[in-house]
Amino acid sequence: MTSADDSALSSFVERLGFFFSDSNLRRDKWMRAKLDESGGLTLDDLLSFNTIKTISTDKALLAKAAEDADLKDLISYDAEKEVISRRVKFDRETAGDGHELSIVVQNLPLTTTPPEEEKAADDGKAEEEKKAAEDGKSEEEKKDAEDCKPVFKPRYAVNRDEVKALFEPYGKVGIVQLRWAKKHHDRDDDKHAGQDGSRGYGRGESYPLGMAFVEFQNADGMNAACADLIADKADVGDEKKKESGEGDEAKAEGGGSPRPKTTLELKGNALKISRKKPPKFRDDRKRDGPAKRKRNDDGGGGGPPEKQFEPMKVDRKP
Repeated sequence: MTSADDSALSSFVERLGFFFSDSNLRRDKWMRAKLDESGGLTLDDLLSFNTIKTISTDKALLAKAAEDADLKDLISYDAEKEVISRRVKFDRETAGDGHELSIVVQNLPLTTTPPEEEKAADDGKAEEEKKAAEDGKSEEEKKDAEDCKPVFKPRYAVNRDEVKALFEPYGKVGIVQLRWAKKHHDRDDDKHAGQDGSRGYGRGESYPLGMAFVEFQNADGMNAACADLIADKADVGDEKKKESGEGDEAKAEGGGSPRPKTTLELKGNALKISRKKPPKFRDDRKRDGPAKRKRNDDGGGGGPPEKQFEPMKVDRKP
C-alpha cells in the first residue's frame, strides 16, 4: 500500500471506532435505529457518510479497516454480506448517559480578531491597507463604511481534534463536544456580553461558551485524567496548619486553595477541568419530585398519628 493508503486506513479505523462506540450511539439516533433494525451497517451505508467519503471511497480499504486488530473487541465484519456490526449490542439502559466518563473543560480560547484582519496583520499590511482605504473619503463616506462593516462574532479558536489530542495521553477519548448556547437578549454591553463570548450575536443566535465536554471510552482514562488535572480537596491544608506558622507559606502559594498536579494550556489559555455532573432529572423521574404521601400512609416520620374520635350520640325524646 502507498503512504496515502496507510493514512486513509488509519483514518477509517478511527472513524469506525467512533461511529460504533457507546459515546456516539448515546447521541446518534439514526445509528441506533439502523443497528436495531438490521443489526449492522453495510459498507455502502458507511461510504455515504460525509466524514468517510472525505477520507476515501475505496470499499476494499474500508473493509480492511473493519478487520483491524484495534477494533476486534468492538465490531465484527461479515465479508460475504459486507456488513459491520457491534460485538456487544448497545443498550441505553446499561450504557447510561456517559457523565461518569466525562470531564468539563472551561476557558477554551475564542477568536479575538476577524479572520481577514488577522491574516492582514500576519502579512504586516493591516495598517497600510487601512490608511490607503481611508484616504480620499469624506466623513460621511467613512461613517457609512463603518456602519456597513460586518459585526465581529467570536468563534472557537480551536477545533475538536486539538482538544482531543490534549487528553489522549490519559486514555482513549470517545467524543469531544464544543458547547454553544442561544443568546436571549440583544445587549452587547460589558454586563451582559463581556464574559460569555456572545458579543456581536443577535437574539436567538448560538454563541460559543468557551467550554467543552470530553468523554473517555473507559474509566481508566477518566480516572487518570481526574487524578492529574483535578485538585483533590483533601490535599488542602486545614486551618490548624495556617495557625501553626505554615499560614504565610500557604497564603503565598495561593491561600491554601486546591491546585491540580498539572494545568493544561491551549493557545495560551490555562484550562479549568472538573467532573461532569449527572443530569438533574434521570431515570424517568418526574420533574415535580416524588409522589406525595397518601393521607393514610404513616411512612415513618410523617408527624403524629391522626386522632380518632367516636361519633357523638344524641338522644332525641319525643
